[in-house]
Amino acid sequence: MPIVGNPTRSDCEISDAIAERAEFEKPLLWKRSKKNNLWRNWQGLTLTIFKRDGDGYFAWSIAGADGPRFSNCGYETEHEAIGELEAALGVGEL
Repeated sequence: MPIVGNPTRSDCEISDAIAERAEFEKPLLWKRSKKNNLWRNWQGLTLTIFKRDGDGYFAWSIAGADGPRFSNCGYETEHEAIGELEAALGVGEL
């Protein structure tokens, strides 16, 4: 029995969210720049994972028509930064 106030998600919605996350994280779509940053295009945006100067942590940026937006903290690994960028963009949210 579903909890009152929490509608159930259809299998199709869940499958679509999982597929969107898998597409976002697909390693072959992320490329290395000359500065060794990871980058890719996603829905008209340029996404970049880079190592910050000074502290060695990784950060992300989203560049679009409105200009760049940056993460407000650092991450220990590129993978962690990609995950947080994914969350910031709402990729695969139900």
